[in-house]
Amino acid sequence: MESNGNNVQGALGLEQFWARKPKDAPTKLVRSIDSESQAVAVAIAASGFKLAYLAQVMGKSEGYISRIRSGKRPVPDKFIRPFCRAVGNRLLEQYVDMRKALDPQPRDEIARLAGMLREAA
Repeated sequence: MESNGNNVQGALGLEQFWARKPKDAPTKLVRSIDSESQAVAVAIAASGFKLAYLAQVMGKSEGYISRIRSGKRPVPDKFIRPFCRAVGNRLLEQYVDMRKALDPQPRDEIARLAGMLREAA
């Protein structure tokens, strides 16, 4: 692997790590998850990695990941894929996809609420 001076992956020795493809979680498990923070906690526990290792691999602080795991901080979209690659499973990504499919989209919700207001007027 060539280095261009800005190669953080090479500097941390992550070439082999990022080549791994995260595995899908069983559908039954995905359905039993209650929240994004629970998906993060289960994915971390299943990976067997320590929080410090995941933080280093992802380039985030332990406190940041800990706050997401405890539900004190929402899970940003840009966090999902790197996290899944770091833990080696797609539980969080599958959970988020499932919730998006089940929950009405914001535009749909706005249209529904606007319809309610029109009917009331």
